[in-house]
Formats: sequence, C-alpha cells, structure tokens
Amino acid sequence: MFRIDPMNYELSRRIQAFDAFISHDWRATHSGKFLCLTIIFNSPAAAVASSLVSILLGILVLCEVIDDDLALLLTPICLATFYIVLFSWHWLRCLIRRPVMIFLDKFCIAQHSEELKMKGILGLGAFLLQSKNLLVLWSPQYFSRLWCTYELVTFLKDKPRQDAVTFMPVKMSYLLFLFSAFWHAVVFSYYLLQEVLDIVIGTDETDDLFLSYLLFLVGCLACLVIPFVNYLGIELMSDLEILPKQLETFRIQDASCFCCSNGHTHPVTGRSIPCDRQLVHETLCNWTNGRPGMQKDTEATLEFFNDLVQQRLSRVVLQSLRGTFPAMHVLCMTCVCNVPFISVYIAAGILKMLEGGEGEEGEDGEDGEDVGAGVILRGFCQATYPVLVILFAARFFQPLLKLGLFLQKLVPRAVASCLLVPVMLAFSILTWFPFEYTLQLTEDEEDKLLPLIPYAALLLATAFAYAHCLCANTRPTVEVGCQARSEAREKDEAAESEDSTVSL
Repeated sequence: MFRIDPMNYELSRRIQAFDAFISHDWRATHSGKFLCLTIIFNSPAAAVASSLVSILLGILVLCEVIDDDLALLLTPICLATFYIVLFSWHWLRCLIRRPVMIFLDKFCIAQHSEELKMKGILGLGAFLLQSKNLLVLWSPQYFSRLWCTYELVTFLKDKPRQDAVTFMPVKMSYLLFLFSAFWHAVVFSYYLLQEVLDIVIGTDETDDLFLSYLLFLVGCLACLVIPFVNYLGIELMSDLEILPKQLETFRIQDASCFCCSNGHTHPVTGRSIPCDRQLVHETLCNWTNGRPGMQKDTEATLEFFNDLVQQRLSRVVLQSLRGTFPAMHVLCMTCVCNVPFISVYIAAGILKMLEGGEGEEGEDGEDGEDVGAGVILRGFCQATYPVLVILFAARFFQPLLKLGLFLQKLVPRAVASCLLVPVMLAFSILTWFPFEYTLQLTEDEEDKLLPLIPYAALLLATAFAYAHCLCANTRPTVEVGCQARSEAREKDEAAESEDSTVSL
C-alpha cells in the first residue's frame, strides 16, 4: 500500500468520461482484484475468440479439409485461445478498437505529489458523475471504509444509475476461475478420452473402458480441485452472511479512513496528512444544502446519508449479490468450453446426412435423410449436454455451500470442504450418468433418440431453476433496519415531493 511509483500516474490520461469507475478496498488482495477485472472485462472477448476458432474447426470438417477425429484432437487449440485472450485482451483490444477507459485511484490520483493528490481527491465526485458504470470490488471491509461508501453514495445520487452498478465479491473471482478450470478439464476429458482410447486401444474395446476411465479421471480432478472451490465458497458465504448486518448498522461517523487510523501522520514519511473524514463530511453537507433542517447541521446531514445506506442502498446491494455465480460470467468462463465440440459434432452430422442422402439416392433417400437428421440431433445433444450440467451445477452450488456453512459450525472449514466432495460427486454423477448410459445403450442405432429423455429432463430442470431464481430476483429485497422502516418511508416521500439536491 505504501509503495509509491510516480510512473503509475504517467499511465493515466485525460478523457471526457469513464466507461467504469472501480471502487475497491485497498486492503483486498491484488491478485483477487486483478482476476475480477480480468473476468469482467476480458472473459466475453475470450469466449468470442474461442468460439470463432471452434467455428473454424467445424468449417474445416464440413469442407472435408480434416476429418472429425482430427478436429476433436485439435480442440485444445480453442482452450489455449480462450486463456490467451482472457489474460491479454486489454492489450489486444487496443489494436482493433478503443480501449475501455476506467478510473482506478492508484493510477488516476497522483500518490507522489500531495498537491496533485488533493486535486484528485477534491475531484472524486466529478469523476464518479462522469462514469457510465460503477464496478464495486466488494470485500468484507468495504462498508467500513469511508471512501468506499462515499464513492457508492455519490454514484447513486441519481436513481436511474442504480442499474449501472455491478457488485463483484473479490473472492468470487478465485471461485469462478477454479470452477471454470475444473469444468474445462472435465469437458475436454469427456470428449477427448474416448477419442484417445479409440486410437490407442481400438474402437471395439473402448466402450467398456470409457465410463470407468471417465469416472476415475473426474474423481481425481474433483479430489484435487473441488476441496479448494468448496473452501473458498464457504468463506465467501461466511462473508456474505455479515453483509446485511453491516448495512443495517452502518454509520458514516464510524467508517474508518487511512488518515484517522494513523493519527493524520503518514506511517512511512512521517508527514502530516489532511483529514479525509472532514473533507467527506463537508462534501456531503454541500449536497444537502437547501434541504429543510440541514443547513449547517452536519449531524443531521450524516444521519440523512446513514438512512440512505441503511434503507435504499441496501436494496441495491443485496439484490446484486443474490446467488453465487452471475449467469453471464458462468457462460463466458465455463460454458464456452463446449463450443468446439458443438461445432465439430454438427459439422460431422451434416456430412453424414449428406453422405446418407447421396448413398441412398433413388431408393431410400428419404430414410437416409431421416437417419442423418437423427444423427445431427443426437450429436447436438451430446455436445450441449455438459452445458446443461454446468448451468445446473452453478445454480445449485449455493445450497451446497450453505450446507458447508452449517457443517463449519461443527467441524473446521477444511474438513467441511472435504465432506462436501462426495456430495458434489454424487450430484454430478446423477445428472450426467443417465444421459451417458442411454448413449451407450443406443450406440449401435445412432438414429435412436432415447438420450433425448434425460436431456429434456435436465433442460426443463435447469430452465425451472433459473426461472425461479429470476422471479426471486424481481421481488423486492427485504429491507434492513426494520425498526426505522416506516419512519424512513415517510421521510423519503416528503423528500421526494421537494426539489432536493440529492435523490436516490
């Protein structure tokens, strides 16, 4: 925190508006915040790049440049493309379009010059109001920090901007990355294992060994990765448990800041530093200037903003942090791993349909087309079924973590994390095994659509789970601060009827 490099400020530039303002607690881990920004800003581009390479593989199969077996062996290129773009898109983007401009205090507020630093701090409100979106990298200390709360309240002064706030817990970035890495490994193992067994052992002997090898491989991956995912997930759930209480008892007078915590003396240089608390309080008073009963009444002003955080801001925050994984990030980070196989299977199915129609032309051409259509549908289901498993697992990961949170009261967190591994393995097997079993059962008759039964069942279950989650998110979140609820509503209605300088 105390490493001041003047070159950081040189990386910033003057612009008219920011695409996003990054609000964060300086005590949160640097690696976690880096992963958050990487996932939010780079994962959509990584998913698109990987999908384009996947489509190219399908086109090569369709044009008979390569066969489908070779295309499957080349699918790791799509995986490599995904991770290369994920960690380098912020550089690559500059070559083809305007970069995303964000406000990050470490770079945009000079840390090496007290004069420039004060100018940057005084202009913080203007920076926020000139930002299109606010990205909150949330940590358990976030609402105890004075500047963090000031940034959030400043951005939400205008009610329409509530939809432009994104909350991302810092620890969720680790969780998402591990979740993505695990499912990439599982999905690529699922598709490539059978191809490798066909080459090494032979097609006839592969069927009996495939499920055994797959279960062994997935079990090993689960034992290596899932305990860490569970541990981080239980820790995140523990943090989120205290969030409603933090909002309910929030008082800006109690929020901590760097200057007051160090007696207004810099711990490294020994120089006297100005009081941030006084600056924030004066700014808030300027906002409420003209409101009845608040002229030059600092305490009334602070209580007014305490009410904003406790009553209205709490709804925005708790609504944003519902669930474990944001669906968009799950799609970009995890579900994209299936796209290469979807592309190859569809291309191979179309070729089989065309070859079947030509082979039976004049006699049973229509039957040949029916068989080809069945093969395409079967291949599409086989390629997209893991997507349903991933989405279903992501939706029901939170209840499992709540179970781990309960077990944590009885045993240490590490033990609770390991105890959840058999539960998650059983859950994965129960969702995946019926479909794989029906595939093996009808392998000799590729036009049979028996696998559609477990596929349709999981599709309906996943759609219902997310529809239920969506309906829950549209309901008003229960407000915290129940004792002051009715009184706060009366104050809000009276305030909205006046021309005030602050509205949420």
